[in-house]
Amino acid sequence: MKFATKLSLGCITLLSCALCAAGLILTGKSFSGSLETTRAAMQAQQAKEKYTLERCIFTAAETNTLFSTNTMVENYTLATAAQQYAEQTADANSGLALWVNGAYTLYSNLPTALPRAVQMQAVSNGTDHWQLAHCAGHWYLLLSQPLDIPGVQADMLCSYDVTSVFATRNAQLRAWLAASMCSPSETFSARWTRSRPRALRVSSSRAAASPRTTSRTVASSLSSRSPEPLRSPRWTRQTRLPPT
Repeated sequence: MKFATKLSLGCITLLSCALCAAGLILTGKSFSGSLETTRAAMQAQQAKEKYTLERCIFTAAETNTLFSTNTMVENYTLATAAQQYAEQTADANSGLALWVNGAYTLYSNLPTALPRAVQMQAVSNGTDHWQLAHCAGHWYLLLSQPLDIPGVQADMLCSYDVTSVFATRNAQLRAWLAASMCSPSETFSARWTRSRPRALRVSSSRAAASPRTTSRTVASSLSSRSPEPLRSPRWTRQTRLPPT
C-alpha cells in the first residue's frame, strides 16, 4: 500500500471518529433537553392531579363521619377516592398509586412490571427527586408528591411512560452511526475510482508499447550482427582420372 493511500485512510479514520464524537455529544444534549422538558411537564401535571385528588378525598371524607375516628374507614375512603379519580382520568401512558406511611399501598394502577422496591424508593425520595425505571421494554418516570390530608401520611406516586424520548435518542444515535460509517467509505471508494482508471491507462499504455519495444530490440539485435564469412572446407577431395 502506498504512503498516500495510508495517509488518506488515516485521515478518513480520524474524520469518522470526530463525526462519531460530535454525534454523541449533540445527541446527548438533545436527549437531556428533551428529558428535562418532559420531566417539567409531568411535574406540572402531577401538581394538578394532586390538587384534584385531595378534593376527591375531602369530598368523600365529608360524607363519612367516621373518617377521622376509624383507621379502616379512613383507609377505605382514601382508596375509594383514589380509584374514582383514576377511573375518571384514565390514561394509558400514566399510572397512579396511593401510598400510606411509605410502607403499603391503598390503591395502585401502576404497570405491574414495576417492582415494589422501585416504587418504595421513589416514594422515599420525596418531592424534589425523580426516578427512571426500565421494565418490560418501557421507560417510566416516577414522581412522588405528599398529600395534604390532616392526620394522614399519604403519598401520591405517579408513573409516566417516557419511552418515546428514549426511542428518539436511539434513532438519532443510529442515524449518526450510519452517517459516520458511510461518509469514509464513500470517500475512499471515490478516491479509488479516480485512481483506478489512471492505473489502467498506464498499464494499457505499457502493454501497447511492449510489442514495439520488443520488435525494435529484435531488429536492433539482428542488425548489429555482422554476416559470417563463408568458410572453406578444411580439405577438398580430388579425383584423379586414369591415364589415357
